[in-house]
Amino acid sequence: MAEYAKFRNGRFICLETNRKWFNKARMELRCLAMADDPIHFVNWDAETWYSIEEFRSIVQDAGGFDFAFIDGPNRNDGSSDGIRDSEVALREILNCTRGADVVVIDDVHRRHILSSVDRMLVDPSLYEKLYYDYVVKQEYPNTICICVKKLSRAHAHLGRIQEMMDMRFYTTLNPESCPED
Repeated sequence: MAEYAKFRNGRFICLETNRKWFNKARMELRCLAMADDPIHFVNWDAETWYSIEEFRSIVQDAGGFDFAFIDGPNRNDGSSDGIRDSEVALREILNCTRGADVVVIDDVHRRHILSSVDRMLVDPSLYEKLYYDYVVKQEYPNTICICVKKLSRAHAHLGRIQEMMDMRFYTTLNPESCPED
C-alpha cells in the first residue's frame, strides 16, 4: 500500500500496536527506499481501542482518505471482541472512511467484525461488498470484506483487477458460517 501511495503521490498512514509489526513495517519501507515515518506505534487499552488522543493526532490531522484498510488491534490471546467493534472505534473509523471509495476490513470471519461492517461506512447502500478468503497459517483461515463505492473509478476497474490478480470474490457472507464469534 505504501508503494502505491508513493506512486500516486498520496498519503499513507499505518498504525501498529505491536512492536514487532511496527519494526517489521518500518524495515520493509526502508528496503523499498521509502521513508518510514508513516508507520506509527500507538498505545492502546487492551479492553477498548487505541489511545484516542494518539489516534486523532496521527489520523485526523491527515484528513479524509480515499482508501482505508481496517485491521486490529487484538488482545494478546488473539481475541478482538469489543475492540474494533466498540462505539469509540466505530465512530473514529467512520470519520476516517467518510470519503473513501474503497474500505477493506480484515477479520470478517469473526462474527462481531462482520456485523459491524455497515457501521464503518457512512452509507452502506453506496458500496458493493466483496469477500475474499485467505490463509495466514493453516490453522488461521481469514476473510476480508472489500467495500467499493459503486460509482467510483475503483468500482469501474474491479473486473480487470480481479482478472489480473486471479482473485475470486463472493458477494455474501452468512454470519452463521463465521468460524469465530
